[in-house]
Amino acid sequence: VRRTHTMNRKESCPSVSIPSSDEHREKKKRFTVYKVLVSVGRNEWFVFRRYAEFDKLYNTLKKQFPTMSMKIPAKRIFGDNFDPDFIKQRRAGLNEFIQNLVRQPELCNHPDVRTFLQMDNPKHQSDPSEDEDERSSRKLNSTSQNINLGPSGNPHAKPTDFDFLKVIGKGSFGKVLLAKRKLDGKYYAVKVLQKKVVLNRKEQKHIMAERNVLLKNVKHPFLVGLHYSFQTTEKLYFVLDFVNGGEV
Repeated sequence: VRRTHTMNRKESCPSVSIPSSDEHREKKKRFTVYKVLVSVGRNEWFVFRRYAEFDKLYNTLKKQFPTMSMKIPAKRIFGDNFDPDFIKQRRAGLNEFIQNLVRQPELCNHPDVRTFLQMDNPKHQSDPSEDEDERSSRKLNSTSQNINLGPSGNPHAKPTDFDFLKVIGKGSFGKVLLAKRKLDGKYYAVKVLQKKVVLNRKEQKHIMAERNVLLKNVKHPFLVGLHYSFQTTEKLYFVLDFVNGGEV
């Protein structure tokens, strides 16, 4: 019986990774937020954590499990905390730390670890293409109306298929993000539009007309083409060719 219980606990441990980080400002303070991707079965969500939160979790667990092997990137006293190479190195260290936790059933089922990964709080699951302001806005305004995406629609696609790397353009309806598709490592420009804005401004016909033009460009050597599109309850996503140095 005891052995079966251990196996069940192992099965409940999630898969985790930290695919990217973002820089934020709040009341003149500048800080880095790390995007933690948590996967349990078919469910995936992102948790956004600062280094201080990782450090707090590490110290809590180290006191309770002093003999367990755990390490976390050290705090930086001197130097630029926002240096890209430093951020990359710290993200790799935090990624190793959090993956080590979920490999050990005693740790991955610890209440503080479950809270850190929001394992018992699915309502906080987040869209990886969102930033802090959009998440706050989404809580206040939401729409569940589906928009007919026609032949470009891919009902199986979802935001977590991509690592969203950076914003490369902004417009009145949304923004364009450089994204790396996890399946094959290919780079795309993903145009993300707020459904609420599109519907409120009655721009659905205009958006669909633009989609039809982009669909015809997929095999054109000099024009940006649309590969496919998909939607969530709040947003429309158009997966486009990424042309470095060009405009979408």
